[in-house]
Parts: sequence; C-alpha cells; structure tokens
Amino acid sequence: MNQLLNILKDIFGSKISIDYQEPRQGDIRHSLADIGKGKQFLNYDPKVEIEVGLEKTVAYFLKRRMGEEKE
Repeated sequence: MNQLLNILKDIFGSKISIDYQEPRQGDIRHSLADIGKGKQFLNYDPKVEIEVGLEKTVAYFLKRRMGEEKE
C-alpha cells in the first residue's frame, strides 16, 4: 500500500503525508503479493510496469472526468 501511495503521490505531484494509526481488529498486518502462480498456471506475463500503468489509468480517468464536466 505504501508503494502504491508513493507512486500516486508522484503522479499527482502531491505532498500528502501518511497518518499511521494503531491497528484495528481485523487489520492485515503483513501481506506479500506474489504473481508466481498467475505466471505458472495462467501464463500471466505483465507487459506494463506498475508506474506506467497507474499513470495511464489516472490520465484516462482525468480525461474522462474533464469530458463529463464540459457537458
């Protein structure tokens, strides 16, 4: 989550700071993403780096939002 937040901060040019709070009941303390099984069983092979993909996604939604505001 921290990695995603930092990438999005860079994309938006934001200086927002993270406000960490005490854990709540049910929070997941440690989680590691692994696409190994997706690669193995589904032949998943990412073609776009996460930073580039997020930049494109943000640009798409900003463009779409701007188009809706003109109507």
